[in-house]
Amino acid sequence: MELHFTCSKEEEEELKKTGIVQVEGSTFSIDISNQIKLMKDKKLTTIIDVNGTSTFWNPTLEPDPRVQGHGSRGEKRGLGGFLWSPDYSTKGKYLQDVVKRGIIKAISIAHKQIVTYYDKNAYACEDERLNDLELYLMMFIAQNFEDPHGTSRKLDFMYQFIEILIFLMREDIYYRSRFLSLFNNVPQFQLTEAEEDNIKRWN
Repeated sequence: MELHFTCSKEEEEELKKTGIVQVEGSTFSIDISNQIKLMKDKKLTTIIDVNGTSTFWNPTLEPDPRVQGHGSRGEKRGLGGFLWSPDYSTKGKYLQDVVKRGIIKAISIAHKQIVTYYDKNAYACEDERLNDLELYLMMFIAQNFEDPHGTSRKLDFMYQFIEILIFLMREDIYYRSRFLSLFNNVPQFQLTEAEEDNIKRWN
């Protein structure tokens, strides 16, 4: 991601004098907090590659043009990464700091309360089908959900999520019959290049 000034040359020079823009030879650097401020003031933007074309993108104010389906043309979402930058935009930070943390906390609370208030052996199961399914899912998670920050946060969340799912299947035949039917008929998917790169990058 290349930074590009959209303000006048006079404003750019003034920013360099104040120290907000650190000049290093023929290059410059700006810390992220000042980048965000300048982008929101529309004095700075970025240049990124979108399908081989250099494209201007203000990540504080605009959705990522590399994410297919973010426009008003009725495309399907799901290809690419975050629609809104989690580092620069208010919406992206809301997803990261409020929505995702809220989901993780809700799963954690439910996981604990099931044992505390319903059944201390809630996550034990005698159905070999469910045990096999849980073992497969847990092993896959252990091998593929390494936290890039070196914490167990992602693993803990995923383990709890799976245990709650298996508990619901064990306890309620409505969920058990439908989820087993679902798992028996899961289609094979071809990962996109970006998805394969994401697995390689964070494993």
